[in-house]
Amino acid sequence: MKKYLSVKRLSFVAIFSALSSVLYLFLKFPLPIFPSFLEINFSMIPIIICAFMFGPIDAVVVVVIRFIIKLITISSHTAGVGEIADIIIGILVSLVAGSIYNYTKLKHKSLIALICGALVWIISSMISNYFFNLPIYLELYFNGNEAPLIGLISTGVNGFIKFFSFGTASDVIIDSSNYVSYYIWVAVLPFNILLSSIIMVFTGLVHKKLKALYDYIGINKDKSNKNVQIEK
Repeated sequence: MKKYLSVKRLSFVAIFSALSSVLYLFLKFPLPIFPSFLEINFSMIPIIICAFMFGPIDAVVVVVIRFIIKLITISSHTAGVGEIADIIIGILVSLVAGSIYNYTKLKHKSLIALICGALVWIISSMISNYFFNLPIYLELYFNGNEAPLIGLISTGVNGFIKFFSFGTASDVIIDSSNYVSYYIWVAVLPFNILLSSIIMVFTGLVHKKLKALYDYIGINKDKSNKNVQIEK
C-alpha cells in the first residue's frame, strides 16, 4: 500500500509539475497599467494544490521543476532574474500554505493557508524586488544604465496612476532618485496584491472541487504515515 501511494504521489507531482510549467511558459500576459515585465501567470495554482494534497515539500519540488523547465526550454527576457524571484516566492508560499494546511488543526485552515500564503507572497515580492530583482536586473539586462529601466517603470507607474484617477492625474516625474520607491509601492505592491488574490481565489475554488480526488488517492485515510488529512 505504501509503495502504491508513493507511485501515485510521484505521478501526481509529475502532473502538477507539467501543468505548472505549461501555465508558466505559455499562459501569461502583462497588464497595461503595470510595467511590461510584470506578467500575470497562473502557474502557482497547481503548486498550491500540490501543497494541500501532499505537503509543502512536494510543492517545493514542483516549484524547482518548473524553474528548471523554464531555464532549459525558453530563454528569459529578464536575464533569469524574474525566474529566480519566482522560485523564491514559490518556495516560501508553498512552505507556508502547505504547512498550515497539513500540520495544523485550525478551523477553516484552507482559507487561512491561502490568506497567509498571499501575505507571504506580497511581502516576499517587495523584499526580493528591492534587494535582488531590481539591482541585478539593472546590471544584467541594462548594463547598469538606469535610463531605459526608468522609462519602463515610469510608463507603468503613470499608467497605473492615470487608470485609477480616470485619466485626471498628471504624469509623475520619475528619475534616478525615486524610481525604486515608485516601482516597489506603485507597481510591485499592487501587482502582487492583484496576482496573489486571483491565484488564491482560483486555488480555493479548485481545491473544493478536488476533495473527491483526494479521497480517491487515499492520502487522507492514514494519518500515521503523515499523509494529508483533508478537512471536512
